[in-house]
Amino acid sequence: MRPGLVVGITIPLVLAVTFLAMWYSALACARCRFGSLIIALGLLADDAIIAVEMMVHKMEEGWGVVRAATFAYEVTAMPMLTGTLITATGFPIGPREIVNRRIHSSPFLRSLSSLWC
Repeated sequence: MRPGLVVGITIPLVLAVTFLAMWYSALACARCRFGSLIIALGLLADDAIIAVEMMVHKMEEGWGVVRAATFAYEVTAMPMLTGTLITATGFPIGPREIVNRRIHSSPFLRSLSSLWC
């Protein structure tokens, strides 16, 4: 129950930070941003479950909380970051955005901003 609680608290916290970042940067809530947010939440939940389960497994082996958390972070940080960046590049910048110099409004950067938060 405790690992589920950690993941359950993380998701609303990340949503709040994302919406605050969108409000601060004056980004409107649009369909494409919500689509990116849904993808980011899926990645967040998956990554959080992996990290928490690894931490719980190491604690069951007798490791301390800090050592288990550090190990879970060290082992999973790079694969999780790589997966997130690969997902973000799945939303390509189209040639029209490059020609019109409207890269800031591309789906790639919108997804990347949601994934970053």
